[in-house]
Amino acid sequence: MTSQSAERLTTINRQEKAALIWAIADKLVGVYKPHEYGNVILPMCVIKRFEDTLAPTREAVWKKNEELGSMDDVLKGRFLRKEAGQQFFNTSKFTFQNLLADPDNIADNFDDYLQHFSDNVIDIIRRFEFDKEISKLEDNGLLYLIIKEFNSDKAYLGADRISSVDMGYIFEELVRKFSESYDEQRAAGMKVPDIALLKEVASACTDCNEPMNDYEFFSHLKKKKVKIAQGKVAMMRNFYGKRNPAMSEAYVKPTDKSSGFAPDSELKDSEIIPWKTDCDEFLEDNVRPYAPDFWYDESETKIGYEIPFTREFYHYTSPRPAAEIFEHFRLLGEREQELMTKILGK
Repeated sequence: MTSQSAERLTTINRQEKAALIWAIADKLVGVYKPHEYGNVILPMCVIKRFEDTLAPTREAVWKKNEELGSMDDVLKGRFLRKEAGQQFFNTSKFTFQNLLADPDNIADNFDDYLQHFSDNVIDIIRRFEFDKEISKLEDNGLLYLIIKEFNSDKAYLGADRISSVDMGYIFEELVRKFSESYDEQRAAGMKVPDIALLKEVASACTDCNEPMNDYEFFSHLKKKKVKIAQGKVAMMRNFYGKRNPAMSEAYVKPTDKSSGFAPDSELKDSEIIPWKTDCDEFLEDNVRPYAPDFWYDESETKIGYEIPFTREFYHYTSPRPAAEIFEHFRLLGEREQELMTKILGK
């Protein structure tokens, strides 16, 4: 096979498989949000990859597992990996195909199937926290349907047909589609003018290949003659921005550094200041050393009263001396012995 043919085959595999898997993700609509599709689809792709790759040696592994019986798990694992021809194996008698024969117990059977993988695969699945998704799929009547869809011939993901490079492209394509779908959903509840503005911004940034901070982003839009009203700044930040402490601060008016820093609601905090203490002095002494760039809105200051009930009404009572406590225990022991003697007659 020439390099051109191999590249063409990789492209076909990537597009065909990604399109099929994306079609399966569509069946999650209503139960999952678009950005949550990956919680189901990605681990299912991984599991199906293992399933199809192990298929040719499945029966040989079952037979060898029965022959080895109660052999030490570590030693048995070496024999089973050799029999499977892979660095992993599965000893469950369930497969994606026969799981569909018992719809009523598919959740329990699927869990049994997953638990009979080798430890290295179980660890991978555990990191996906997929058990939560299995319960959610089952509760919403989707588990059988998802397994059935992955059981089709077009969903075959075995290593003999789909190379590791192919799988990498497929995963990359899926992640891209999930991301695009999430952005579409975020825009779904917006007004038409807002969506038009977002598209205009996206078009103006097509030549941007490097991450920009808030100031650079809005300066770029200004240079491209994209007008952003002050009332739409927050929308732009929420849609296109991503929190990054390494970037420089954002400003109230994005391209005007003299307008002051834009407030960050996630960093908002409050302080209880004693009644007769000057607020500015208290904040300078107790806050400024730990948050040099803090500021506060005086209009949000509230006057209230705190009644420390514990401090005002609680009276400390010291515990009894240890000797007195032990003497009390001794007397209780004697009393218990007397009662047992009366009960047992001894």
